[in-house]
Amino acid sequence: ERACARAASAVTPSPEVLGYHHCATVLSHTKMILTDQDRRTRPRPSQLICTGERARDILIKHGGHRLEETIAGCAWRFEYLQSIRPRRSVRWKGNMLVVLEGLPSMVQLIWFMHEALAGQTAVKARFRAHAQYPLKRLLRESALSLKDNRALSESYSKNLMEDLENADVVVYKGSTAAIEAG
Repeated sequence: ERACARAASAVTPSPEVLGYHHCATVLSHTKMILTDQDRRTRPRPSQLICTGERARDILIKHGGHRLEETIAGCAWRFEYLQSIRPRRSVRWKGNMLVVLEGLPSMVQLIWFMHEALAGQTAVKARFRAHAQYPLKRLLRESALSLKDNRALSESYSKNLMEDLENADVVVYKGSTAAIEAG
């Protein structure tokens, strides 16, 4: 993205470059923070469209983004949410879904789950990794194997909604899949 913004700024006349901040806007994502030096040297879009008013407010208040450059848009992938009906109740059967976002920091969540569920027999947790950061890679980086803990396994479902339907509890950190989990 930065390379594209830099290339666009080299064209005369310089075109307006629009960016779309599509990921979850959480304070632990330090990559969203702009410093004064970043503003002077870092290639970036003329305007940044984010996934709503709350995301825009966070980017302005905590991320160093300017009001005139930050626009509240909408999330493109959740148009079907209005058709989803929440469950009236969940009967605990011990099924957890751990939704991982596409970042190396998920190694810490994998370690947490590994330690928290060590020796558990009443709880089963399935990891659903982000396509951009597969579980195999995260496990290699964490120096863990699913064979090390019988309570942990990988989700092979192609459909997130299917995984959510089979879960009694969803554990996540920063994943926008939490919106679908309700």
